Amino acid sequence: MTTQPKKKRIKKRYIILAAFLSIILALLIGCFYTLSKGISVQRFKVANIEFLGLYLKLDNKLTLTLDSIKIKKQESKTSLNIPKTIKWFQNSLVAISYFERIEVKNITLPDSTKASIFYDGKRYHLDFPRLQALFQIQQNPQNIYLKIQKLIAQDLKTQINGHIQYNIPHGKITFSLIAQNNNNLKRNQEKLIIKGDSNLKTLNISAFSTPFKDLKPYEEELQKIPTLHKWLIQKASFDSVRIKNLFFSAPLDENFVPRMLKSLYAEVDLENVALKLEPELAPITTPFLKVKFQNETLGFDLQNPLYEGIDLQGSSVELHNLTKPNLGVKTLVFLKSKNATLDQRIHRILQTYDIDFDVNQNDSVLDLDLKLSFLAKPDHHLDVEAQGVFQGQQTHLELFGMPIYAETLNVVLDLKPDARHIFINNTMAKLENPLIEGLINCDIDLLEKKLYGQIHPNSIKIQTKTDTQSPLDQIFILDSNDLSQFQIDVDFSHAPLITIPEFDLTLLLDDTKEIIIQNIAKLYPYSPLLKHLMITDGHTKIETKDFKNFLIKGEVSDLKYPIFDKTWKPIKTLGIQAKISDQSISLQSSDQSIAIDYQDHALKVIFQNKNFDLLALKNNKIPALSINSLQTQPQDSKSKDLQSTAPKDQSFSLYLESKNSAIRYQNFTIPTDEIITNIKDQKTTLDATYKNGILNLDLYDDVIRFRANNFSGNFINLIAGKELIQGGLFSGKGLYKNKILRADIEMQNTIFKNFATLQNIVALIDTIPSLIVFKKPGFSTEGYQVKHGRVVLELKDHYLGLKKIDLIGDTIDVSGGGIIDLDTQDLNVSLTISTIKGLSEVLSKIPIVGYLLLGKEGKISTSLILKGTLQNPRSEVTLAEDIISAPFKIIERIFIPD
Repeated sequence: MTTQPKKKRIKKRYIILAAFLSIILALLIGCFYTLSKGISVQRFKVANIEFLGLYLKLDNKLTLTLDSIKIKKQESKTSLNIPKTIKWFQNSLVAISYFERIEVKNITLPDSTKASIFYDGKRYHLDFPRLQALFQIQQNPQNIYLKIQKLIAQDLKTQINGHIQYNIPHGKITFSLIAQNNNNLKRNQEKLIIKGDSNLKTLNISAFSTPFKDLKPYEEELQKIPTLHKWLIQKASFDSVRIKNLFFSAPLDENFVPRMLKSLYAEVDLENVALKLEPELAPITTPFLKVKFQNETLGFDLQNPLYEGIDLQGSSVELHNLTKPNLGVKTLVFLKSKNATLDQRIHRILQTYDIDFDVNQNDSVLDLDLKLSFLAKPDHHLDVEAQGVFQGQQTHLELFGMPIYAETLNVVLDLKPDARHIFINNTMAKLENPLIEGLINCDIDLLEKKLYGQIHPNSIKIQTKTDTQSPLDQIFILDSNDLSQFQIDVDFSHAPLITIPEFDLTLLLDDTKEIIIQNIAKLYPYSPLLKHLMITDGHTKIETKDFKNFLIKGEVSDLKYPIFDKTWKPIKTLGIQAKISDQSISLQSSDQSIAIDYQDHALKVIFQNKNFDLLALKNNKIPALSINSLQTQPQDSKSKDLQSTAPKDQSFSLYLESKNSAIRYQNFTIPTDEIITNIKDQKTTLDATYKNGILNLDLYDDVIRFRANNFSGNFINLIAGKELIQGGLFSGKGLYKNKILRADIEMQNTIFKNFATLQNIVALIDTIPSLIVFKKPGFSTEGYQVKHGRVVLELKDHYLGLKKIDLIGDTIDVSGGGIIDLDTQDLNVSLTISTIKGLSEVLSKIPIVGYLLLGKEGKISTSLILKGTLQNPRSEVTLAEDIISAPFKIIERIFIPD
């Protein structure tokens, strides 16, 4: 009963299975029949993709044709998942393997550009706006192999060939690609070889290239990296470029770019390069340039570079912060050279970056080690820094227009946006005009435009002639023994202004150099000229163009010259104007009362309204007033050689002219209208006048001869300082030799008045009755009238010897001699007083005959002895035989040489 139903149920299942299989078979036969006839669908849409004109047919394999595909823009964005993408790619390959042919004639992309796809069962043809590709894909259980026969990237103007292999079990991709230019057949040898691998988590790439003629085909893409474009396209030109090595490794995630840049290492070789730091600068040329990117730094190493003839071996360029644009790209330029010259070539580089300083090198070479730093901030502001060293030896420079010779040179640059300094350290330098030689250390502040420094002088010489021994040519002489160091400050905001506090001196280096000396006393110890002239104090302004010719204006003070004004006040302060050149010296006082000119060993001096003191002149300590000191006397052999080649007539001469002057000697003052003095060949002549009086004086070999004529009594009174003489004319002549002055003075038609000795003699006559015969109208307290007279005198040290006194008066004659001590004014003079020829009646009246003598001519005479002092003389009558006893023996002892 139960077995029958079970059999029925089993039978029913077989019937259902048979029916299902029949249906499936029928459907398959129907589908195959339908596909063999072909299926056509005019339009359908999947998501954001619209399909038009689809035709699917089955022969041996499927054939798919699509007239058009329109892809609309999709708002939502999805991130790329590489494993899923590869899985999708694998499944797609399985599906595509059933197709014999696939053709999509027209693909409209979201940006409205057109594309097409064609697969012929072996190769894939992709034609997109920026990409055309022809490749083959092979697959087995282990690998998927993609052979790229042609891949053209239009934007890169590049064609890529090669293969990509995916190892399915290990999930690893390896590839080897060759990229080359596709627009120029002549450049088909320019290839970039790229190799790499990936485990789908990390991408590793290495690359190298054959030489490229240039990078112009890739300029548009390089513009997307401004720094590379600037240095490889704008700044550099070259014959060829080659990527020697390139490598990076980076994770395939959101950190791909920063990790790629951090690990990126690249070496690029360029040949015959001209690298311009800036468009306006001449290029740095090098036969070989290596560009290296490592540790996020782009470096340029130059081999045997030249910049306008300067060898810059060892120079390089570095670019930093390329991966950190928020910090700004920092460019470092390292300029190194063993034969650089600090001239306009180097200055043009520095001036391009607003680095300017007035230091120029004229010859020799320097060791240059300079770093220029440029930080391009995001706000487009450029910060420029420069650090470096210039070192050299035996080189000529111009420092702020001054020619300098540097035995050793060490210049350090330290230039930053907020502080710009140039340091000159331990530099042995020599300023040639004027001559300043020493060790220099200074700090030049380019922002303040000031220099602060110290000079350790070896030698400083300012002189109008080289190799001169004359103090008149030596304005300033200093060496290390005089001063160990001194401070120097320079303000070069305009024309350089040099200040030397040690000497209270400022120097303006304009077209005309201007020197201002506030205190001559600080220069005096180091100036042979000032010492020679004994100008110890004052202030002055000096102008010069070449430090050989000087124009001087100023005031000198604390003078100790034996020169006085008309009231006999010493000239202590004097305004002066002077000119000094290698040919002459001229000086004039501001009131034009003094003029001095020195030229060709000839000195001309002119005074007006000035007085002179002979004792002050004799005792003065001023070297310039010593005749011999004015003559050039070279001492060393070099100077003698120079002298031997000089003109033979090198003797010194002096012309001195003084108008309206007075000459004082002790208590005597001699007025003059004019004095003219000439000194030449150690011979001196002097001509002096006062009204009609003329004085002539000759001096040679310590012998002085003089002649004086036509001097009036008023002249004598002026010398004496009181009225001693009334009327008359005086003349004389004399000789000074062996320190003894011998003179012969003559006079005529004069009256002696106000002599203490005359008053004393007259008083004595009044007291002795026997001398009444000498009381005459021409010989009294009113004066002594002399028709003609002669006095012979000698002067040695402080002794005045009156060897002969012979005075012939209208009524009384006086003769005699004696001696006067000028220091004590002591007198010892013997006189004989004579009156008219013999009268017998007069003789009978004389009580003491012994006091009277009767001369051969019948004159009546008596003898007197004057003693005491000039101011308080004592006279007494003496016996005739004592007339010449004492005083003349004294004269003999004093004035007759041994």
